[in-house]
Amino acid sequence: MKKQEFLDLTRYYLKTKDVNEEEISEILEDFEEHFQIGLEEGRTEKEICESLGDPKEIAKNFESNRKPEVLYYNKSEIIKKNFEIENIKTITYELNIGSVEIYPSKDEKIHVDLLVDNEDYINEASAKVDGDLINIKVDVDLKGMIFYQKCVLKLLVPESKDISLIGKVTTGSTDIRDLTLHHISSVVKTGEIKGINVVADTFLADVKTGSIKMKNIKSNIRSTVKAGEIEGENLSSQDIIDLKLNAGDIKLKSIYGNLNVELKIGDFILDDSYFKYDADIIVKTGGIKYISGNNSEGLIEAETKVGSVKIKRPMNILNREKTFTSESVKAKFPKGSNVIKLQTKLGDVVVK
Repeated sequence: MKKQEFLDLTRYYLKTKDVNEEEISEILEDFEEHFQIGLEEGRTEKEICESLGDPKEIAKNFESNRKPEVLYYNKSEIIKKNFEIENIKTITYELNIGSVEIYPSKDEKIHVDLLVDNEDYINEASAKVDGDLINIKVDVDLKGMIFYQKCVLKLLVPESKDISLIGKVTTGSTDIRDLTLHHISSVVKTGEIKGINVVADTFLADVKTGSIKMKNIKSNIRSTVKAGEIEGENLSSQDIIDLKLNAGDIKLKSIYGNLNVELKIGDFILDDSYFKYDADIIVKTGGIKYISGNNSEGLIEAETKVGSVKIKRPMNILNREKTFTSESVKAKFPKGSNVIKLQTKLGDVVVK
């Protein structure tokens, strides 16, 4: 069976169960994501169809599981383990579908809890110690998890500059809050990474399709998204804040550290009236807006190949060059030796 036939049959059988169009669309969108991920991993459409199951059975499964959404925290606990922090240097986790919540522990232990609606859909769930490593792995059956089923991996970790956290989620989300650790690396193929109130030597976030949202993070930050968005507020780094996005928007506010941005398609916005660091912002197609203030510092070097440069606040204009399509401007705030480079190939640059 091919992808389109699978989707058409699934739609047909769901309609026979009186499923409304909105629900059918959501279900088919989930399947579209599974096909996209599977094809990228080298699987054929036939193999993906076989892994998802028979469309007729899927419709029956949906009918039997159709119910108001419930609080999954009152459901089955597949894993509930505590580990002493002594000698642990690294925590790794891997989850194919679901969400990961990582919060601070109230004691000196690492707590691992896996909560699900229905344990029948869990193919594998383990949390094991191997030397100085805790390895957590959860494999969820795709067939069951597409219908209201929830899977949440909760990690409670004590503050420690000796512990590194490395994790991967295929489809879902990772939420990291109120932690102080050595190194944090989070990968989500489809979904969201959220980091709030985090202190670490390095904070690495990688999303293929989705978003990265960061707030109150003190770390050397490197974030990459292929399609989606990046949002950051009150980010602080002694080295660099490095952001890369292929398609989407980047919105930043209150940045304390050197900033490097590469954006292929989309708009970039920096809202910071106290920015006084070096910045290298490169956009291929899209606009750049820097909302500065009376306390902003440094030299602005703004350039567009096709578009205009608009300086909408009082500044010392050192140089302006303009052709039929392009424009470049050098302008200086009253103080500061830092250099802020704003470059786009197609779009406007605005400083206000």
